[in-house]
Amino acid sequence: AKFSQYQLNSQTILLESEGQTATVNLSDLFHIETDQLWGEQYIVSSKAEQVMTGALMGLTVENPVTAVLVEGFGEGGTEGLHTLLSANHYRVMEQNLLLEDIDPSADLVIISSPMRDYSEEALRKLDAFLDNGGQQGKTLLYFADVLQPETPLLDAFLADWGIEVKPGVIWETDTTKLVTNSNYWSIAQYTEALYAADALRSGLFTLMPEARPIRLLWEQQGNVEVTQPLIFTETARIHPIEETAEWSAQTAESGPFAA
Repeated sequence: AKFSQYQLNSQTILLESEGQTATVNLSDLFHIETDQLWGEQYIVSSKAEQVMTGALMGLTVENPVTAVLVEGFGEGGTEGLHTLLSANHYRVMEQNLLLEDIDPSADLVIISSPMRDYSEEALRKLDAFLDNGGQQGKTLLYFADVLQPETPLLDAFLADWGIEVKPGVIWETDTTKLVTNSNYWSIAQYTEALYAADALRSGLFTLMPEARPIRLLWEQQGNVEVTQPLIFTETARIHPIEETAEWSAQTAESGPFAA
């Protein structure tokens, strides 16, 4: 009776913390598939830890991180990102850089697979967001797609931060670093433990499928420092998007590459 705002049943898990409440359905704790022949559902694996941890974080985080998914230049993959961030209790917004400035209250901006080059005006808005009136403290994530056309203006913007996203896709020649039979689905290596400590303790790895190689243009310039927490090792090669008869893994440009 205390929680009449929820439609509770025997399949509902209720969480409460200092007056904040949330519910999780039992079915949300598992990956469930349907047998196409018999129509019966069955559990494939558990995701209880992720779901319950996310729900608890949602109750205890006082100031959730606000993430902006920018659009206006043919961006892709944003639906999956929106779902992932929301499930982990980010406050998610979508903004069109052709029409508006980035909300100054946002903490994080994500550029996902743009299929057109960014305009100078859009890049000015990104610069203003990152500068934050001289206070800085903002974050920008850029996900490059192997199928993107040339983006000279966006490339110049990244170069100001010491980053070059090279054309092509990572092709891994070491089969011990693959998780499928595809040479494009390779595991990246950690270079230090600052961001990877929890993963290293748990023996986890980072899979980066169909990744574009990255080159650091410099390591330090003014107050900007460029680091590479993940790399593809010397066994990685750059495979062109449009393969030619002359291409071979033996003669292709080899790593290490920043991931």
